[in-house]
Amino acid sequence: MIDSCFQDLCHRSDLIAIESNYDPEMLKNSPYPEYLKTRISGKTGHLSNPEAYEFINLSASELTGHVVFLHLSENNNSIDIVRNDIETSLNSRHPSIHFHITRRDGPIPPVDL
Repeated sequence: MIDSCFQDLCHRSDLIAIESNYDPEMLKNSPYPEYLKTRISGKTGHLSNPEAYEFINLSASELTGHVVFLHLSENNNSIDIVRNDIETSLNSRHPSIHFHITRRDGPIPPVDL
């Protein structure tokens, strides 16, 4: 997981931008070779959706106004999965946070801080 110093910094921030690269089930069932799946999900690989959500749950504070999910895999994640997870697990724990999901085909709207 991410070093606790990042959690401390995020705890004092009004915006957190975090990678949410892959959905574990999609990666497990992807056509990628096993070595690549292992690299992606390994300790020096990418952050999964659940890891990103756990980090937000541990790091967000009353100062956090926005969270931006970045670097979603084209083949092993989807905006719909992340959006659904936000609606079912993060919104209830963090009702005052505005969640944003980046897209591959263009920028997200500006975020007012």
